[in-house]
Amino acid sequence: MKLRIWLGIAAVAGCLLGMTAQTSAEEKVLMSVSVRAPKVVFNIRAADASGNYPSGITEVKVFADILRKNNISSNLVAVFHNETGRFVLNDESYNRIFKVNTGNPAKSAILELQKSGVKIEVCYKELKRFGGGTRDLLPSVVPTIQGLLRIVELSQQGYTIIQP
Repeated sequence: MKLRIWLGIAAVAGCLLGMTAQTSAEEKVLMSVSVRAPKVVFNIRAADASGNYPSGITEVKVFADILRKNNISSNLVAVFHNETGRFVLNDESYNRIFKVNTGNPAKSAILELQKSGVKIEVCYKELKRFGGGTRDLLPSVVPTIQGLLRIVELSQQGYTIIQP
């Protein structure tokens, strides 16, 4: 499964870069697309197999890095919902709510995404489900009343949905 994800990311990267992939000595496959200011919403809804990290967050970072390195401006949004709402909590709240002293294991990745221009949103209903609220969020995380409906709304505004 992981290999498929990375192969998919490599294909997207190749497309964005307009690269030519050499498949054999006789055959070339041209992968070239024109991308201008993509609007993309990432549906972040599940944790990885360990349960300690949001599945797909690495793919969001790779995508944002590809765009940045190629000077492609974009509007990227990652909507956290379902079991991933906990990954946008500040350390103090994460420890209090989940009765641990480790802090939020995804905090640095979330902050790095924000630095790269990815807007982070979270389902407010998910926050309430585990006893959190807006005061518990990392800086600049935007709560939305319902994560799935927000993804649909962004789709209707022309955003492409990616399910990493």
